[in-house]
Amino acid sequence: MLAQYAVIASLDDNTPEGKSILSLATTKGIHVDDTLRDGATFQEFTTQTRMSGYERDGLVVMKGAVMRLRRMHSIVDKRFHPIWMNMLIFVSKLGGTPLVVIKNAEILGVVYLKDTIKEGLVERFARLRAMGIKTIMCTGDNPLTAATIAQEAVLMASLLNANLKIKLMLSNKSKRKEKWLP
Repeated sequence: MLAQYAVIASLDDNTPEGKSILSLATTKGIHVDDTLRDGATFQEFTTQTRMSGYERDGLVVMKGAVMRLRRMHSIVDKRFHPIWMNMLIFVSKLGGTPLVVIKNAEILGVVYLKDTIKEGLVERFARLRAMGIKTIMCTGDNPLTAATIAQEAVLMASLLNANLKIKLMLSNKSKRKEKWLP
């Protein structure tokens, strides 16, 4: 059931996460009826919304960051059992992105998307450190996920909850101090 609704929430999600969910579902033989798109409204994932989803005929299916879903879709505390928070923390500490899937404000489960470090990056970062260049990860990811990835990639630092404005500000500040390499 969770997989089916994760697919429905991803029908119009063109992010790598959405594509990954749809691809995995296809390999597992999970298909949804094409008529589900007829008359549906889709919520596009953005860095601001931090969720994507589907709405049609009173059915609302969303997937995304738990805190955003709790605020936007009235997931009341009695429905948010501590087991969900434990699952989110567990996935984050593994370096994954935990995506909560809800159906009409009821939590169905957590999707574990493994964030992977591109091949060769750890070695590149090591070469940069050897030259005295610091590597900093700027991310809007879940802080536990970001910390795990920063540790796996052996980064010097990470800037958490970084939106585009913060990233540009850091970039411009580094350029002014002549500490920026294009």
